Amino acid sequence: MELGIGMAGKRHSNVVIILMNVVLTVLISDFIAFVIEWIRGGKLEVLSFFIVPTITGIVLGILFYTLNEWIKLNEFLKIDVEDYKAERDKLKDSINEHCYEEYKKLDNAGWFIRAITDDGEKIGSYFSKEGKIYLEPQVWAVISDACDKERKINCLKSVIKFLESTYGFLLLDPAYTKVDEKLGIITRFLAGEKENGSFFIHANSWAIIALSMLKDEFKEKAFEIYSKLIPLRFMNDKRYKAEPFVYPQYICGKDSPHFGEASFTWLTSSSAWMFKAFYEYICGIRPDYEGIRIERPVFPANWNEVTVDRVFRNCIYKFKFKQTGEFSIEFEGRKLSTQTLPSCGCGGAHEVEIFF
Repeated sequence: MELGIGMAGKRHSNVVIILMNVVLTVLISDFIAFVIEWIRGGKLEVLSFFIVPTITGIVLGILFYTLNEWIKLNEFLKIDVEDYKAERDKLKDSINEHCYEEYKKLDNAGWFIRAITDDGEKIGSYFSKEGKIYLEPQVWAVISDACDKERKINCLKSVIKFLESTYGFLLLDPAYTKVDEKLGIITRFLAGEKENGSFFIHANSWAIIALSMLKDEFKEKAFEIYSKLIPLRFMNDKRYKAEPFVYPQYICGKDSPHFGEASFTWLTSSSAWMFKAFYEYICGIRPDYEGIRIERPVFPANWNEVTVDRVFRNCIYKFKFKQTGEFSIEFEGRKLSTQTLPSCGCGGAHEVEIFF
């Protein structure tokens, strides 16, 4: 199997790049500092467009991910981040204390709730009448490293048990059937459609990323979900009713009278997220500050050899994967002792063999 991707663009001058980096660093630094001060002041009030309670699990997960990336970037730039680390650790403790639940009635299955309202009601809990479990808080807890490994595994097991269906993972279950003013517009969508219990594609790409990060525990599950959602798969599916060459925003869920029908093609970030999920996590070729980080891929057992081309920092990297049962990397014929390929910017092509 051969896969290729190229990126073309004009070169910017070093001056422009430096100025852009300075501006972005100042803007992001100010924003992160603002958020940290907000949390320090006890104002853990994060709002979301589609669900409006005071504390939302998905936003906390994404905030935690952002803090980790911010710390990593500043460490690379040799900037002190001890204050950020301290606040990140406090946030992690708070997320796990207030947002995670385990249920004895479900053989100790557990997951992160979706939100907490101003009056203390938990959304996305087993005890909720509808919307008992949501996809996004589980996968972002894994992606952001907001909990220990045991809880990560527990969350993804719950996702597989309670949210997996024909077209991947439902966004939540069961869908809302009554309008709830406290939750807002999510309960006004038809059950099984849009954010109310559909197979939301870019949320499924997050699940693919999370499953890939725990490949030893979940094996080929990431690739299985990815395969379920490839548009060409629906070429002869009469229920799908959308172009079989572009990702939709969502596919109607099991509680919808239009189950299996795709909606909002083109107007979605699904393709970009699926690109990231496939190349960076299923293939394991991930850009990093110091170069390209290579992880063991999550290919199906019958993929014995795969080739992938990637352009990175003005170089073309030609990756050849070979299934041998043992993970190792060779760069230009030399076996590497590290999993990071340093970027050289020479403008040439490089041969990389990955054995797995």
